[in-house]
Amino acid sequence: MRRFALLLALVVAVLLGGARPSLADTPEARAREFFNVGVQAYNAGQFLAAGQAFIEARKLVDKSALLFSIGQAFRRQFMVDQKNAHLRLAVDHYRNYLDAVKTGGRRLQAAQALSELAPYIAAMEQEGGGSEAVVFSTRLMLSSPTPGAVVTLDGGAVHEAPLSQEVKPGRHKVVVQAPGYFPEERELEAVEGGLVALDVPLKGQPALLTVDGADGAEVTVDGRSLGTAPFARPLELSPGHHYVAVTEGGYKAYASELAFEHGATTKLTLDLPQTNQRTASYVVLGTAVGAYAATGVLVGLAYTHQGDANDIADAQAAGTITEEQRLDHNAAVGARDDLATAAFITLGAGSAVAITGLLLYLLDQPDVKPPPVRLDEPSDEGPATEPDPGLDVLAAPVLGPGLFGLSARVRF
Repeated sequence: MRRFALLLALVVAVLLGGARPSLADTPEARAREFFNVGVQAYNAGQFLAAGQAFIEARKLVDKSALLFSIGQAFRRQFMVDQKNAHLRLAVDHYRNYLDAVKTGGRRLQAAQALSELAPYIAAMEQEGGGSEAVVFSTRLMLSSPTPGAVVTLDGGAVHEAPLSQEVKPGRHKVVVQAPGYFPEERELEAVEGGLVALDVPLKGQPALLTVDGADGAEVTVDGRSLGTAPFARPLELSPGHHYVAVTEGGYKAYASELAFEHGATTKLTLDLPQTNQRTASYVVLGTAVGAYAATGVLVGLAYTHQGDANDIADAQAAGTITEEQRLDHNAAVGARDDLATAAFITLGAGSAVAITGLLLYLLDQPDVKPPPVRLDEPSDEGPATEPDPGLDVLAAPVLGPGLFGLSARVRF
């Protein structure tokens, strides 16, 4: 019974744990997504869509900084279409921001914007305009922080991100892709009069490296060995700068810092030149082989003279030999001894030469300089401090009639 109770408690805990929403479903995460697509739309000059995205983000999180962003977006839109409804939204949000933020923040910019809009505000109030409500259309806003990202909506034309487009309510299929990155495909549900915002960071494809013409050579990247060429398939590397070295004993090493990009293949076709030391080792070893061959010849000649001396000695044992034969015997023995001494000296010299050649061969290892230290790339240790996770619109454009410009610094 106790075991059953424990099992039941475990099942309930798993079910309750599985019912918890993921971080991506929290209001802060959704607000971040609306904010990100709004910033990209703003930078692309799509101010009405940006304002709509900022309003949706404001509905999810109570961040005063969003009031300023909304005011900026609708002020830029008013400069484009001169609609009083957009002017009213800009003015109201600037004033709300000043009420919410009593000191610091973007108060100076908000007050300056209201001052520049004062003539338009006076004209609007004199005409009694600005009371009409802004009706937002059903819209999809798609963005991506990935460089070169493009968006396809419902299989239609390809658009550069960000894409802000009015759509009919219902399900829509979007594809976000970029060179060197894996494409992302999503299905979204658009609601009448609502905004669906999606910010899609793409996952980069690995950079590839192929090495040809250096069979048997070891390939190292940033000092880490990846194996011996040839490889069955291209080597996968992270994008960025890497120090690639291709080395083989007896050959001059290849070493260079190369730049790798997402999804791009870098091809190395190498013909490593033989080192002078390896060439010298072959010459020395060849000389040793010649010395051993000469030793063999000398030993053969010594055996020949030994045979001559033995023949005369045998004749003497069977009877008598002449004085000439005795002299020939002594000469054969002397020649044998001289040749044996020469063979021994040649053998010793050849062995010394052979050892020298072998050492030259074995010690002929490639010399590769250590990879350079790059100061313009982040270290593996990461940042010294953690980033602030809160939403903070640190800057946005401040424009007046006839003044155009953009200076933005955003933190969410």
